[in-house]
Amino acid sequence: MSTHEAPDRPSRTRLYLLLAPLLASSAANAKGAKKPAAVPLRGEQAEIESVLRELEYLRERVQALQGKYGRATGNAKIRFNYPACIEQLR
Repeated sequence: MSTHEAPDRPSRTRLYLLLAPLLASSAANAKGAKKPAAVPLRGEQAEIESVLRELEYLRERVQALQGKYGRATGNAKIRFNYPACIEQLR
């Protein structure tokens, strides 16, 4: 070990001891801080709008099926609650 390295170690230790409380307090503050709400990206917003358009299409399609098959008689092979489906799609 050279004589140049020996004085450096105690100063490095002192530096760590001086910085430790500062680092600990900043870490404690970071835990309590609230993160800002995420802003949707343009791509995400476009995809959500696309899904909403598809849901609107499905609602219109189910309404058309209700008009076509909604008055089925009691002996129909398929029973479907069109009004409940339309309400859920709204």
